[in-house]
Amino acid sequence: MTTLYRKSTLSVLLIFVLHSALTAQQRSTDCANPTATEYLDINGVRALITNGGDLWFDGQDGRYEVTASADSPASNPAVAIFAGGLWLGAEDPGGGLKIAAQQYGRGQGNFDYYPGPLSDEGLPVEGDCSDWDRLFKVNRTTVDIFQTVYAEAVAEDNLPIPFNRIPLEVLGWPGAGNPNFEGVYGFTLPLSPQGLAPFFDVDLDGIYDPRNGDYPLFCGDQAVWGVFNDAGAPHEESGTVSPLQAEIHLLAYAIASNDSILHRTTFYDYKIINRAQEDALNLYAGHWIDSDLGCFTNDLVGSSPEHELYYVYNQNGLEPETCEGGVASYGNTAPVNIFQVVRSDVGGGNTEVEDPLMRSVTNIYRADLNPPAPGTTSPRVAVDYYSTLRGLWADGTPITRGGSGYQDGSDTTLFVFDGQEANGVPWSQCNLPPGIADIRQVYATGPYELQPGEVTGFTLAVTTIFGVDYPTDSCPDTTAIFAAAKQIKDFYDEECTPSVLVSTQTPDAPATIGLEVYPNPSPGEVRFRLPNPAGIDQLEVYDLAGRQLLVLPGRGSQLHLNLTASGLRPGVYLYRLHSTKGKTVAGRIVLQQ
Repeated sequence: MTTLYRKSTLSVLLIFVLHSALTAQQRSTDCANPTATEYLDINGVRALITNGGDLWFDGQDGRYEVTASADSPASNPAVAIFAGGLWLGAEDPGGGLKIAAQQYGRGQGNFDYYPGPLSDEGLPVEGDCSDWDRLFKVNRTTVDIFQTVYAEAVAEDNLPIPFNRIPLEVLGWPGAGNPNFEGVYGFTLPLSPQGLAPFFDVDLDGIYDPRNGDYPLFCGDQAVWGVFNDAGAPHEESGTVSPLQAEIHLLAYAIASNDSILHRTTFYDYKIINRAQEDALNLYAGHWIDSDLGCFTNDLVGSSPEHELYYVYNQNGLEPETCEGGVASYGNTAPVNIFQVVRSDVGGGNTEVEDPLMRSVTNIYRADLNPPAPGTTSPRVAVDYYSTLRGLWADGTPITRGGSGYQDGSDTTLFVFDGQEANGVPWSQCNLPPGIADIRQVYATGPYELQPGEVTGFTLAVTTIFGVDYPTDSCPDTTAIFAAAKQIKDFYDEECTPSVLVSTQTPDAPATIGLEVYPNPSPGEVRFRLPNPAGIDQLEVYDLAGRQLLVLPGRGSQLHLNLTASGLRPGVYLYRLHSTKGKTVAGRIVLQQ
C-alpha cells in the first residue's frame, strides 16, 4: 500500500473525478509527459527534483528526506515534505485568466507542465519534447577539477582545452550557444536571447564553450538544472484551458556545510519567460506544498508577514514512534520546516525598489477530513486558483484572523495563522482546538508584469531545523525559527546572488582597441597600455569564481598593476577594462609562481 493511498485514497479519487469532468475527452498531446528525475543529495537533505513543475513527489511517495542525526538521509530516512508544485496565475490584456498549477498529478499521469523550452511564438521547440525530458546535474568538485585543467591549459598556452580533459557534465552543460552540446546529447540548443542554463563566461563572448574555460555557474556544492513549459499540451492537472505560454528554468542547489542549518537547506531558483504574444498582467508565482513533517496527522502551520515566511511544525514537538500508515516518525526531535522567498524580481531589477518577497500564505483544507467550508478546499476552476495565489480563499473570501481564518470580519490578512492577536490571544494554529489536519499551503510572490519575451523570477529556500523549544507545551518558540531564516537569507545575499560578470553587453577583445597587456604570464607586475589619445577609465580584476577582487581607477593611457603586492596568489585571473571612449574589453592574466 503506497503512502499516497495511506494518506487519502478519497482525496485522490475526488481530484480524479473532478479532473475527468473538466477534461471530457480523451487526452491528446503534442508533448509527452515529463519523466526525468534527479536528486539533490550533497548535504543533509535528499530531495527529488523533476522537470514537470512538481517537486519532491515521485507519484506515490514523498521524497524530501531529512534526518535529525548526522547520518545520511539515505541510511536513516524520514520524509519532511510530501509534495510541492509550481503555481502560476496571470491575466491577459482582456482580463481573462491564465493558470498553470501542479499538485499530485504525477501519480495519475496528469500535468500542467511539459519538458523543454518554447519558441518565440510560444510553441515547443521540437515535436514531442522528449529530447528535453532530462535534467542536468553537476557537483562543485567536478567544476573544481575543470578549473584546474583550465589553469594548466592557460599556463601551457594550450587553449582550446582538448575534449578528453573536460568532464562530461561541464562539456554538455546547456549554456547558451554551447557548440559541444549536440555531440554529447544528439540535438541542438535553441537560440534564445534570454539564455539557458547559467554559466561563468570566462572569455565574456556570450557563448558557453568550456574548451575556452567557461563552466556551470551555481551557488553551493551541487546543482540540478532543467527547463519546462506550460504550453506543450493541455493542462490535464488543473483542467484550466488557457496556458500562460511560460518557459520556466529551474536551478535547484544545496550546500554541504558543517553548519547544521545550512546543511539542511535547499534552494530553488525559478526563471520565468513570457513566450506569449501578449502581456502577462498581474502575474503571481509560488508553490502549493503538502509538508507532512514525519507523521501527516499532527502538522501545524504558522507564518510571519514581517519575516515573509511560513513554517510547519509538529503539535507539541512530539510524534509517536510509528506514524499512521507506517510512515517514518521524527519522534521527540521537535522539527520545523521553514519556507521563505529569498529573492524576488517584482521590482523589475530596479535597485531603488525594495522587492517584496513572500506576499501571501493561504491554507487549503482537505474536504474529506472534518469537512471545512467549501470555499477553503482545493481550487476547481481558474478563478479559484488565481484567488488562492492572491492570498484569498479559493472562493475569493479574504482571510480573516481567528478560527480557521474563514469567517466574516474586517481584521483581514494575507498570511494565515500570522501570530497577530485575535480575540485576545495570538492567532496561531497551536492555540486552536485540534481538528484541522493535513493542511496544504500556497504561498505566492508578485505581482509581476511581463511583456512578450520579458523575464522574471524568484528563489525559494527550504530549511529544516530540530530541537525547537515549546515553552507553553503547545506552541513553538519562534525565536529559533526566525533566527535560522535570517541566517539563510544573509547567506544567500552574501554568497548566492548572480555573478558580477553577467552582462547584457559582450565586451570586445583587447586587440579591437589596441590594448597591450604585458608581460602575460607575469611574475608579479602587469602593465595595461592604450594608444594615445585613448585613456583607461577603470580596471576590474576577478577570480575564476566571478568574485571581484580589485577595482583600479585609470590614470591616462597606461596603468601599472602589481598582482603580488595586491595579495593575489599564483593562478589565472580575469580583467575587464573600461576606456574613456566608452569601450569595454576583457581578457585573462596569469600570475606565475
